[in-house]
Amino acid sequence: MTEERTLTIPLPSVAPTGFEIDRAEPMHDIWGLVMGNQNGRIQSIEDRMLMATLRAVHEGFDRLIPCAICATSSGEARNER
Repeated sequence: MTEERTLTIPLPSVAPTGFEIDRAEPMHDIWGLVMGNQNGRIQSIEDRMLMATLRAVHEGFDRLIPCAICATSSGEARNER
């Protein structure tokens, strides 16, 4: 098993308001927006880098406060079995 690497970053803030994103749920909206704009085109390396960054930020927030969206999805998946 490989050692997990981490990075400490400031809370993301939305310009120009300075509103801080402090939980995982908004990452789902951003992910949906980016993926919705694909329109069937092949993802560029920049798209893939953005998605990797979103996944990492989501995971970091999820470790602090579990994501309500993921918890709901996981619960539904478990109930379907």
